[in-house]
Amino acid sequence: VIVADRGAVVADAADALRALAERIQAPVVTTLDAKSVLVDRDPLSRGMVGLYGRSCANHTVDEADLVIFAGSNTSDHTTANWKMPRPDKRVIQIDLDPVEIGRNYPDCIGLQCDVRSGLEALAQTAAPMRHDDWLAHSQRFVDAWRAEVATELESDAFPMRPQRLCHELPRVLPDNAILVAYTGYAALWTGNLVFLRHPSQTYLRAAGSLGWSFPASIGAKAAAPDRPVVCFTGDGGFSYHLPELETARRCGLKTITVVNNNHCLSQGVRNLNIAYEGRPEGRKSDCFVYRETDFARIAQSFDCLGITVERPRDFAGAFERAMASELPAVIDVKTEFAYQAPLPWVPA
Repeated sequence: VIVADRGAVVADAADALRALAERIQAPVVTTLDAKSVLVDRDPLSRGMVGLYGRSCANHTVDEADLVIFAGSNTSDHTTANWKMPRPDKRVIQIDLDPVEIGRNYPDCIGLQCDVRSGLEALAQTAAPMRHDDWLAHSQRFVDAWRAEVATELESDAFPMRPQRLCHELPRVLPDNAILVAYTGYAALWTGNLVFLRHPSQTYLRAAGSLGWSFPASIGAKAAAPDRPVVCFTGDGGFSYHLPELETARRCGLKTITVVNNNHCLSQGVRNLNIAYEGRPEGRKSDCFVYRETDFARIAQSFDCLGITVERPRDFAGAFERAMASELPAVIDVKTEFAYQAPLPWVPA
């Protein structure tokens, strides 16, 4: 299996990655930072890997007998605290930075080079191989994962659940869109459930910076003015930099911000429940619950477009209005309070 990470994106190595994968018949998993190097329906794609990834990708890495890291720092998140791959598995690590090679897998075979050049060289020199049984076996992991999430993706539950919001977004996302998310649940939801359908779509996210996606989306629009830029944020993250709506409006930087508005910081709930187990809850809600906020009205007060969405059927129309407008837009999607993102399978 090939694990593509941020270094593959920086090196513009998507074509080289696929050429090697096809030549040696290796499935490909990606980190969230490299989500857009392969479209989700590519026959060699096995999804996002790691603690913020999909069970199908983690199973694929866990069962592979050779793991090729392409531009990866083999972090705790990518490897599920260095449990994938296991210490007895063979590892090849391709990276421009010599510090990364062997840092966490000291017995690896290291190729210090530009990631794209390294992948191209391997694709040209490696013997063609057939691994039909392995590709079919790893694809069954994907099929099982898709069947598992399908019910929630199509759920008509009210209030809306984040999975359904993520199901609606790729239906309207332009072929050349830039989708920007940040860490935590925004990355978990979009990285795993917003299926990119076109190789010209770009996915950007930050690790560890809550709220980053909104100002980053403004920067992305400044850098790529001819491409639609969509920010996905929770209400907690959006509140960090909400006044930058004035910047976007004043500078004519039109972004579309989709707010997963559940009036709380959902990701903290699991840890809070552990901390309060067996104790009176007292003011636990102070740690994660917000007042109900009307982000559409706030956007309008900045002379931007603000739209509220409560039901899945209304999202496409709201997005169409946002695309047609010349103003920065905020689509305030009301979702279920404190809904918890499912965690992927990882080795024990």
